[in-house]
Amino acid sequence: MVALGQPMIYMGQEFGVERPRNRVDLNWPQFLQHNSYYQWAKGLINLRRRYPGLCISGYDPQQEGKFDWILGPWLEQKYGGGKNVIGWTTKPNDLSWERMVVILNFEPYAVTVDLKFPLPGFWIKLADIDQINDLPPKNSNSITHSATIRTEGQFSDFTLPSSSGFIYKWESDLD
Repeated sequence: MVALGQPMIYMGQEFGVERPRNRVDLNWPQFLQHNSYYQWAKGLINLRRRYPGLCISGYDPQQEGKFDWILGPWLEQKYGGGKNVIGWTTKPNDLSWERMVVILNFEPYAVTVDLKFPLPGFWIKLADIDQINDLPPKNSNSITHSATIRTEGQFSDFTLPSSSGFIYKWESDLD
């Protein structure tokens, strides 16, 4: 849902793979408004609609300066080298408040990494794998929230819990 390109919940159905061995049935509960997964997925969709930094696409967004890797198995160890972690920053335009950071840990254990945030300032956690907490008027998130990261740009020893994911948005300068 947050990867580059077209968002999907299940890959395969978008190009007509309907053979029984490829089919995954999503048995939605009768009362979706009370289902936590439904609410979480709905929250991610709303974030994607609201923030251009989660809608990056194009032939080569990295070359265009809209996207950059900050974590990956191919990078140095302190940036996820050798681990099943990925992270990226997005810059959909020249507006600082549109900058986003997405980090994912696919390992079944916690991984400690260093993060290079593209701008110094306050980075608000909008989402993790358990909840979505957007900024007003949608929710009540702010730079005073305990999950907000205050950084000069480099954030050392960030521990990604096992099988976790986070979305951060730049909100303001350190001043």
